[in-house]
Amino acid sequence: MKFAIVTQHVKSGRCNENFEHMVQAIEQSIQEGVDLIIFPELAISGYLLEDTWKDQAFCKYVESFHSKLLTYSDRIAIVFGSIKCRENRIYNIAYFMWQNKIYMNGKKMEEQVMLKNNYFCSHSINHEIQFKGKRIHISFDQVNQHADWNILLDAHVFDIHHKHIYHPNTIYVNCVGMQNKGKAVMMMEGGSYIYTDTLHYQAKYGEEDFYIYQEGDLICAKEHKPHLWDILVACIRDYDEQVLGGKMPWIIGLSGGIDSSISLALLCDALGSHRIFGYSLSSNYNSSATKANAQHLANAFHIQYKEESILPLVDATQFVLRNYQEKEASGLAYENIQARVRGHLLSTFASIHGGVVVNNGNKVEYTLGYCTLYGDSIGALSVIGDLTKVQLFALADYYNKKHKKEMIPYNLYPQDQKSLIWDVMPSAELKQEQKDPMKWFYHDYLVEHLGYDLTISEWISKFQDGSIKDNEIYPIMKEYGLLQEDVFQEDLRWFVNTMQRNTFKQLQSTAIITVSENGCALQQKWQGSCDCYAWKDGSYELEVNK
Repeated sequence: MKFAIVTQHVKSGRCNENFEHMVQAIEQSIQEGVDLIIFPELAISGYLLEDTWKDQAFCKYVESFHSKLLTYSDRIAIVFGSIKCRENRIYNIAYFMWQNKIYMNGKKMEEQVMLKNNYFCSHSINHEIQFKGKRIHISFDQVNQHADWNILLDAHVFDIHHKHIYHPNTIYVNCVGMQNKGKAVMMMEGGSYIYTDTLHYQAKYGEEDFYIYQEGDLICAKEHKPHLWDILVACIRDYDEQVLGGKMPWIIGLSGGIDSSISLALLCDALGSHRIFGYSLSSNYNSSATKANAQHLANAFHIQYKEESILPLVDATQFVLRNYQEKEASGLAYENIQARVRGHLLSTFASIHGGVVVNNGNKVEYTLGYCTLYGDSIGALSVIGDLTKVQLFALADYYNKKHKKEMIPYNLYPQDQKSLIWDVMPSAELKQEQKDPMKWFYHDYLVEHLGYDLTISEWISKFQDGSIKDNEIYPIMKEYGLLQEDVFQEDLRWFVNTMQRNTFKQLQSTAIITVSENGCALQQKWQGSCDCYAWKDGSYELEVNK
């Protein structure tokens, strides 16, 4: 028996476009003598449609394509994922069509992970199908050991923490393409495979593919592993095409720091250097090292680049304040003027060029609210907003090694990953000798784990009972002097209170490419009241802010 496996590029809501893609694959498969063609979950509609699923007219429109697909079933068996609507209920269904007959397997409630059960109802129908002498079980993540073939349909997003497990006698089909859940922009990862007792085929992650497999072929395939860089590049490219039309210039503020450096490299890989306009927006607080880094990046990536000072606009703002008979801004207010002037200029450059601004914020900054509203928080998309500073260090090292030269300045990241000091330490450069308040590596760890697989109380307990010594981050804590009770509790209190105090910034943040499950909840994690802990009599007591 011949199978065609389609790792389909599914575009949310573009049903006709997705259907035409399916028809092309079906017609090609018929010409190749394929018996059974397989498409991914929700191949017609896309998955992350949010409240569009409540639109009954749209759901009926999706279902209208089923009868069109059925017309091909007299020549080829078709397996695909779609919906079924009955009495204002929506079911996530795996369809099998053959000789004008339809068989259905439903997705159970506990399998509706991505959408948290808000839209789809559980479906108990589960047909095992006899096709050309083979017992075929079609599902979403249920493997039937008694079937000759398990066909698993999926619409799985890339998750940096996800562990890939192969199931025996399985054909796994996943989709690719950017889809979004609110402000969380995700990349369906692909990676479809055929596995019996060995791996016969696997699609590259982040890429669409069409593959024909002849049952019994003794082909041993090389296992592909997804790389974060490739997923980010593919997601940027798809977001640019689907949302912005694929032609707009992208404007980037080049500070000469690690964040804008990685953003620039990703944009150039995804869209080409010719579409990127870089601007150095320096003040009298920018160091010669970061200015040199910005120029190095512009030269290395061959982008259009301009450098100038923002001080005339900053001084003009102070002048206008005096006209309003307000005192001149100082301290944090003065720092924020600089950041907002930069946001104003970048937005203006984008208007002049008919383009959009990329946001350079990272995950630690988003979580702690270490940004200025309407300043460095602006942008059409944050391409690194779900990555900690430590992950950015690793990406910089990966990128330089891949190109075998210094594309991203070496002085921006520690060459020894255990080092807490490197040449150009992270800084907003909004005042003299400013350094970011974060304890890098340690606070990165807290951002990655607190609220995801670690609670604050669990972290406190590990500190109190000494089991924190077994944690990977323990040596870093020791370097920062965080093993002293008063230092540990003061730092944790600052961390939690800072997150809570800046929730309003998260709510106003731009769209973020999310590459982790806890990244998807980033903007909701710390809403409302937050649990705070007070240090009393040698132990923490829970206090709830009212």
